[in-house]
Amino acid sequence: MLITSMLFAGCSLAPSRISAQGKNLDYYQPATLSPTIKSDIDSVNIENDVEIIIDCDNNLEFIDDITIPDGTIVSSGDILDKIWQVKNSGTCNWDDRYSLRLTAGNGLNANPKKSLFPARSGTTADISIQFIAPEDPGIYRSAWQAFDPENKPFGDPFYIEFVVESK
Repeated sequence: MLITSMLFAGCSLAPSRISAQGKNLDYYQPATLSPTIKSDIDSVNIENDVEIIIDCDNNLEFIDDITIPDGTIVSSGDILDKIWQVKNSGTCNWDDRYSLRLTAGNGLNANPKKSLFPARSGTTADISIQFIAPEDPGIYRSAWQAFDPENKPFGDPFYIEFVVESK
């Protein structure tokens, strides 16, 4: 009988606390916190709709003019396919929230805002913009800059510079 009593005692439900009013009280369950790292760059949704924000740094490093080196002579009305090679030298991955914007000079019939080519941190990317050479002879320059999702410019600016020859 003693052994049976000990077996049943070991299998009983967890003890409960009783208040002064005779009510059962559950054991104290501490609150759990979901940490959030504050940043204005990237965010990731995880289970239970908790958002963790990842802090990273944006940077763009100009590497090379792939096409149309500075000072290239062109004819009026020429379509110019300019390609720059750049490196995502920051720790953020560029996605569809990043953009390129005309910051100085002539837009040369290009859209003044364009999506920045998606690139993971540490990789190189070729950025391409199509321009049209103006009718009037002269030296033309169009400068561009990368912008983050918060509309802040970052990294090296880059540009196209060419000469439209006289007819």
